[in-house]
Amino acid sequence: MAECFLAASSSLGVAQLCDARTGAVVRTLKDCHAARAGLLATSHFALAAESTRSYLHMWVWSRDQPQYRCQAPERVHCVVCSEDAAYCVGGAASGRLYLWSVPTGRLLYAWDAHFRACSAVEFAADGGFVVSAGEDAVVHAWNMAALLHAAATAAAAPRAYRTWTEHTLPVCALCTSPCGQHGL
Repeated sequence: MAECFLAASSSLGVAQLCDARTGAVVRTLKDCHAARAGLLATSHFALAAESTRSYLHMWVWSRDQPQYRCQAPERVHCVVCSEDAAYCVGGAASGRLYLWSVPTGRLLYAWDAHFRACSAVEFAADGGFVVSAGEDAVVHAWNMAALLHAAATAAAAPRAYRTWTEHTLPVCALCTSPCGQHGL
């Protein structure tokens, strides 16, 4: 498998994953009605948050049909997976974020993150933080260890590690990058 993929989803329910260098179709996924920012590919699997229903589908590369389908409490608009493919975080229209275990599809934790819809999520380069953005023009960084601890102990949601409120318009995309010892 090539390391880099471009993902494109059609309204017909088919997604094609292409090698970014050659443009060749590597895999076609059926029954894939992904949300605008709800389709991602890793070297091990593809994950899609449905645009019309509250389901996440996960395909492993060795199968044509989804490995599993898990129902979310609401429709998820954007998803991201940790670099080690252990966790997935999805953002919803309510402003809530959801944390899943990728190997099992089990929902581990949910918390209120934004006052309006969550529009983008990213993991920091080292995987220690999840960064979320919303239509409320706010960007938050969440400590992954604190989220996992809250999930294990059923504790209240931790506060955001950092919050940026300087935007005047909704934030619609995020990009994280390695920056020396720390992610940016």
